[in-house]
Amino acid sequence: MRRSVLTLTAVVLAGVVAGRFTADAQTPAPLNPVGSYGVSTLTDVGVPISGTLNVRADSGNYTGEFVTDAGKIPVRQVATSATHVMAVLDLGESLAFAWTERQPDGTFTGTWHALMPGVNVKLTKNR
Repeated sequence: MRRSVLTLTAVVLAGVVAGRFTADAQTPAPLNPVGSYGVSTLTDVGVPISGTLNVRADSGNYTGEFVTDAGKIPVRQVATSATHVMAVLDLGESLAFAWTERQPDGTFTGTWHALMPGVNVKLTKNR
């Protein structure tokens, strides 16, 4: 009986470990956002605006700028998943957050949101 329990336990553990490695192997890699993107959107007051979002790898992070006829807006950070590109733009006294999802045709669609001036925050990791 003891041997059966140990054998069953070993089989279950082997299945869990194998399943975990299989799940990791099937997880799609994050998109590489480096490059230039044509952008068309509206300003926060509804005026059409277009430009180019340039993303580069910079010291292990993705940064860049959004270039329009009105000037350049720095991009502080770009993060990706297998299907999404998210960017934080520096508007001076506030930030904007852009969230896009890759579509089957290779384009990205989503929304951007202007954030009000921020309030300082401090994080301390407990564990």
